[in-house]
Amino acid sequence: NDISEEVDITLVESVAPGDVLLVHGGAAIARLDEAHNA
Repeated sequence: NDISEEVDITLVESVAPGDVLLVHGGAAIARLDEAHNA
């Protein structure tokens, strides 16, 4: 159940394909780590 969405990533450093991001208002505001993904 992957969800893809185009977002602005200028606020988060070193984003790579497959990273899980916290998005608000169309902008990524944080990268979630493994603990948050469980």
